[in-house]
Amino acid sequence: MNNKQEIPKSTDVLVVGAGPTGMTLAISLKQLGLDCVVIDQLPGPPDDARAAFVQPRILEYLGRIQVADPLIDDGLKGRGAAFADLERDLVRLSYETVDSPYPFLLMIPQSQTQRHLDQRFALGGSVLRGVACWISYRNSPEALPPWWIPPERCEPSMPASLPAATACTRACAINWASDSPASSPAQMFAVSDVRFEDWPSDRVETVFSLSPHGMLISSPLPKDMVRVVASVAPGIPAPTQHDVNDLIQTRGPSWMRKGEVKALLSSSTWHVHERLATQFRHGNTFLLGDAAHTHSPADGQGMNTGIQDVATWHGNCIRCWPWARPSRCLSHMTPSVVPTHKSSSSSPIRSSVRPRSPGSGSDRCATTFSPR
Repeated sequence: MNNKQEIPKSTDVLVVGAGPTGMTLAISLKQLGLDCVVIDQLPGPPDDARAAFVQPRILEYLGRIQVADPLIDDGLKGRGAAFADLERDLVRLSYETVDSPYPFLLMIPQSQTQRHLDQRFALGGSVLRGVACWISYRNSPEALPPWWIPPERCEPSMPASLPAATACTRACAINWASDSPASSPAQMFAVSDVRFEDWPSDRVETVFSLSPHGMLISSPLPKDMVRVVASVAPGIPAPTQHDVNDLIQTRGPSWMRKGEVKALLSSSTWHVHERLATQFRHGNTFLLGDAAHTHSPADGQGMNTGIQDVATWHGNCIRCWPWARPSRCLSHMTPSVVPTHKSSSSSPIRSSVRPRSPGSGSDRCATTFSPR
């Protein structure tokens, strides 16, 4: 954390975690006229691709907070998806029929998505970095002191007044949801971002290549980058440039085998790990994004569902406005979050917030945990 930054003594909303979901939430809160403080224990945002796709529904919401257009300018508009074997295309699907102002899959590294969100929030706020947060409920959901821990201090500090809401973007902060069941298939995947020579200009699409050796998934990204994903055996190390070329030659379609990987930009392996919290509310605390659900990194599911959670939460805040001034709208809500897999939205979580009339009950507000 920058030692010159002072931790505020009070705020309407404390957002813990400054990843895409946390920053989208912070921008949305500012639009509602709510004061918020964003803290993150990392010294800076990760500079890697991570989630490389933004879905149409998420672009619609990012358009409302004036982030979609500059994001689209920096990305590639994915036209569809193709399924191929070693010698020919089997089927090509188009996104043109998607009922959205954005009928495409935006292909862009997460680091660039993060940069645009940071720039938008910087117009009205700043992030306190290098600051961790622990939440303790003690004997009652109403006992909610968020302890802010700057690394240069030995003792934690507590704000003079409790924030109306806390948005945590880190699952590690939710001790009371840590016993949630997890699904961990045995399959491993390798993901590499490379500079690729001679990717066809008419294939701005994700390609699923089927072969006797396994599946290969490849997608173009801006600046001549290509993401290559392959299923691999457990224990296999992250692919080298030579390994990625071998995967393309043994699993890729014929047109891709004519090209060549010129540089390896990043490479890693990951084990599919899916998790859903057993509860999404504790007193005035709510879970959004990775704090509530984790997914396979495929197609940017984690980032996209996290931002969808924010969109749902933001809509509920707007509906409570008739009951209170914007700066106090959270004070007059009785929030509840229920898990559902039948929602029409892309998120596995739907928020349902019931407004109550001013002056009825406590003025205490919701704490929201959102994901990185």
